[in-house]
Amino acid sequence: MYNNYIKIFIITIWNKYDKVKIIITREQSAVILNINNLLYLECTQRLILNMNKLNKIFKRIYTTEKKYKSNVRGLSYAYLIGLIEGEGWTSISKKGKYLIYEIGLEMNIRDIQLLYKIKNALGVGKIKFKVRKDINNNDITSAIYKIRSKKHLKEIIIPIFDKYPFLTNKQYDYLRFKEALLNDIKFYEDLPKYKCPQESFNSVDNILKTSYFSLWLIGFIEARGCFSIYKSKINDNDNDNDNDNNSYLASFEIAHINSFEIIQAIKIYLNISISIYKDKTNSFKIKTTNVRDIENIINFLKNNSTRLLGKKRLQYVLFLKNIKKIIRYSKVINIPNQY
Repeated sequence: MYNNYIKIFIITIWNKYDKVKIIITREQSAVILNINNLLYLECTQRLILNMNKLNKIFKRIYTTEKKYKSNVRGLSYAYLIGLIEGEGWTSISKKGKYLIYEIGLEMNIRDIQLLYKIKNALGVGKIKFKVRKDINNNDITSAIYKIRSKKHLKEIIIPIFDKYPFLTNKQYDYLRFKEALLNDIKFYEDLPKYKCPQESFNSVDNILKTSYFSLWLIGFIEARGCFSIYKSKINDNDNDNDNDNNSYLASFEIAHINSFEIIQAIKIYLNISISIYKDKTNSFKIKTTNVRDIENIINFLKNNSTRLLGKKRLQYVLFLKNIKKIIRYSKVINIPNQY
């Protein structure tokens, strides 16, 4: 890419007697002024023969800082932490006598563009694919983004995770991960035994006081939230109402396993009236069709500086489009035309 833009390199070489300017342009010879030492000529010739290497060096110098901005086209680090909180992990695994340090994020194949966006923003890691069977024996393809390089974990990932800590008990796993990595523990036999504490890492009040909670919540909704429209069960057997859009309900739900505090904080923050319940997977969940609750959620997403970026964005856009057809919502809520 840079070969198309770099037209001239100006390299200034100094010695203790003369200032020597070498101007190298494409498809031209080098022009050398005031050279009193043949070593300069030899050096210049070598530089011309290695223009490709120079291009790569130039690219690294001018793009390294750009790679690691805290917000790349709407992708904030707080959003990323919320996303990993919902669908990711930090792990230390055994391979022979050695340890593998890994931070990963697994999502449905439909979110592959989002994973590549994250990979490009961070500038590190690899993406792989996995196929598994669902309960109906159908194939489900997942995309997995992993970072295993210790250098990248130390220099890029840990500073982000330290600035924006996890809000659930995943923070316990991260702190153990960080300690072992920074202490350069390489062998499995040297790794202290670990069991994740059952006590909640954060209280509801502490979560709500977190400065980046609003941005974090967008990432968490991307991972664990769901927007849907469905027909009310009350009218399931009423054929006369099949074409009545007001017989449909708009639903928002969000859940996380073993994380009552985080779901309670979300309930309070979004001013959701419905009670939290625990499902058969041991997940704490909110599911609401309440008009005012839906209005609060729509306003939160509309006013947030960070946006949904993956397939959840499309799900939400279709949700907004269809909710306009349901009178019980459209007559009360100022539904945005776009997101």
